[in-house]
Amino acid sequence: DKFWEGWQELSVNPESQAARQAVVTRGETLTDSIQQRWNSLAGVGTLLNGDIEATVRQVNSYTNQIASLNTEIVRSRAMGDNPNDLMDRRDLLVEKLSGLANITTDNRDSDEFMVHVDGHVLVQGGVARNFEVQSLTDNNGYSKVVWADTGKDAVFSGGSLGALIELRDVDVRSEIQSLNTMTLNFADLVNDVHRNGIGAN
Repeated sequence: DKFWEGWQELSVNPESQAARQAVVTRGETLTDSIQQRWNSLAGVGTLLNGDIEATVRQVNSYTNQIASLNTEIVRSRAMGDNPNDLMDRRDLLVEKLSGLANITTDNRDSDEFMVHVDGHVLVQGGVARNFEVQSLTDNNGYSKVVWADTGKDAVFSGGSLGALIELRDVDVRSEIQSLNTMTLNFADLVNDVHRNGIGAN
């Protein structure tokens, strides 16, 4: 409102240098505010990207440990031992993993305990699948998560990993796009005023 009051003041008194300077100052303040907001949002996106990469490493760690325990459990049973301690450790890892991603388990085959994530096999007995992060130059430098063995995009519908990806790729991106749109529209309006004022004293 104060910005437009400056424009009105300028149109009423085009000779007023003070009014012109006020408009320039308000414009600079607005531009600085927009830049600060953009930098803040970009910073949040960068932090989220780092959190996503760290979470992917944690998911891989839990997945590999579960597969390793599966192998030990099968070996222990084959030797006639009771692998309750190993199974407890595996259950704890599965619980931790479930907080990071939307997983389900299948232990119908006692020799091939399985973990699925969003319908895809993540662990099958002693074999674990991992994820990788790939940096993208066309995505603000953010990483995308892919399956390490196929290179296909990995999709997470839940867990903290899914929430982080949605926050970065949907919420923060939407805020940045809204800010960009508002800035472009405002610049067009200001430019129209300037064009209409060409030739004025």
